[in-house]
Amino acid sequence: AASDVYKRQEGGSEERLRLVTLNVDGLSSDQYDRPADERMEKILDEVLSTRPDVVLLQEVTGPMLATVERRCAAATWKIVKRTHADVGNYFNVTVAKKSWGGTDQTGRSISFGADTDQSRHLLFLYSREWSVTNVHAESGPTARASDKRQDQLQIMSRRQESQHSRG
Repeated sequence: AASDVYKRQEGGSEERLRLVTLNVDGLSSDQYDRPADERMEKILDEVLSTRPDVVLLQEVTGPMLATVERRCAAATWKIVKRTHADVGNYFNVTVAKKSWGGTDQTGRSISFGADTDQSRHLLFLYSREWSVTNVHAESGPTARASDKRQDQLQIMSRRQESQHSRG
């Protein structure tokens, strides 16, 4: 999904954020006609053609991440990825244009720890007055998965409120 979000600044001007979020389905590579890294090439062709400021990706695998890192050069993009030891088969990646916040961009990766059975985590990106969160919450039809998902969304909300109160 792609969206433009606008924020009114003092004096009446607006600042635009073009945001794309996509679950790239990295673990289902056997269901596609090309390997995950080649699929990510095609995905990035489409996503980057929309000229996003921020891209939120879920279910990224190692080979897909290598493609993202190669395509989104460090001089132009900031890449926020999982940094904790809670390793699963796939993970979230947030990519932001440096021109959308320059040196003011800060990224954080937070594990849900005991509140996940599926190695889920949060990625935060803070830039100037914006805060963007990339979450891929627990999935599944069971009551346990539903409870975990609710707990994870509450953790996300508390973290966002904490960041906003620090201003």
